[in-house]
Amino acid sequence: MFSINYTKDFALKSKIEGQFARFKEEGGKLPSFSLTIERLQAQTVAGLSIQKQVGDYTFFAPTAQGYWFRFCNCYLCLSLDFSAATLYLADMLREDGSYEASYLAMQAYMYRLVTTGNFMIHSAAAVYKNDAVLFCGLSGAGKSTQANLWKEYLNCSILNYDKPCVIEQNGTIFAHGCPWSGKEALFLNEYHPLKAIVYVKQAKENKVVRLNAAEAFGHIYLHNYVYPLTPEVEADYIAAIQKVAKQIPVYELHCDVSEAAVKLLFETLYGNESYQQAKEKV
Repeated sequence: MFSINYTKDFALKSKIEGQFARFKEEGGKLPSFSLTIERLQAQTVAGLSIQKQVGDYTFFAPTAQGYWFRFCNCYLCLSLDFSAATLYLADMLREDGSYEASYLAMQAYMYRLVTTGNFMIHSAAAVYKNDAVLFCGLSGAGKSTQANLWKEYLNCSILNYDKPCVIEQNGTIFAHGCPWSGKEALFLNEYHPLKAIVYVKQAKENKVVRLNAAEAFGHIYLHNYVYPLTPEVEADYIAAIQKVAKQIPVYELHCDVSEAAVKLLFETLYGNESYQQAKEKV
């Protein structure tokens, strides 16, 4: 369950409410998380010691309050057990600050997931019957395109277009919706057993290649980098990915934008089920 607290004068209120509304009640399998949003005061961050800069992020030495980092002149403090965070928004932000608030909240929740044995994965999640298929890849590879092709030809629903979570409970691995889904804003508090992870690569000819566990681990790790705030965070992240790479089949789909690509992957995942019959049931 997500708990969001902020002062009433924030212009981003309506957007934040809409984004997190479905996750304020129990019903899913996501780890609980508490986020507080406050206005940045100079004295709040006075005395922080820079530890490292990575891209647009500045990481600071931990304090008694937690782990600190900065992005777009806004600061985030993660509690030492990663179950809560306080976001300090700068006054001088473009528009209403909802982009910064959402993005930093997502970064914070990534750590909550990792430290509970789970992770967020950059992908588009399609649901066939009750199975989730995650389409992954670099930006522009065609993740959403392939998910939408499954929606078109097999009447799949879309769980999330950008950042579904991979959750393990009692030995079963699920794809789970979350409050972050890219520009499509598809915020569903639903979960489905994970059937496969598919890395999409554009090609003139359609081909599916299953990856071994080591290759699968490398793909997942490199496409979903989480900065290791502590050695324990890094160990948790590696362990979570290894668990999924060993249990869930991971493929490379070399494909064009066609029904043929859908049919090939479907027959790979559901070899005992006729694609034509599945399509006719739509």
